[in-house]
Amino acid sequence: MWHRRLTLLVGVMLWSAAPHMFAAEPDVTVPLRAGQLMLQMPKPAYPAEAVAKRITGSGKYEVAFHLETGAVTRVRVLESTGSKPLDEGAAKALLYWRARPGRISRMRLRLRSPSEAEQVVI
Repeated sequence: MWHRRLTLLVGVMLWSAAPHMFAAEPDVTVPLRAGQLMLQMPKPAYPAEAVAKRITGSGKYEVAFHLETGAVTRVRVLESTGSKPLDEGAAKALLYWRARPGRISRMRLRLRSPSEAEQVVI
């Protein structure tokens, strides 16, 4: 009898820990043209709070680049995901993106957490 209870307890513990153990990352798949303009595009982290609460969302962002250096100068949230942790995680990762110097000044993109991203180059 205690074996069944122990098995049940272990099963519940594994089920509750599964979102943390197998946390999905946002997929930042970019069109070929956009990928050729970029030097560095780190993926946004899927925040632990969002994993635990199984929060997903889609947001639209605008990234401004310094034309001469390719460094990000500003990230604006154009449409919120509806989750502050997801918006903050996306904006934080986008600050570390880097474009090829002299190639692009702004980019708009839609991030879907934790699945994919669509980008529109301006």
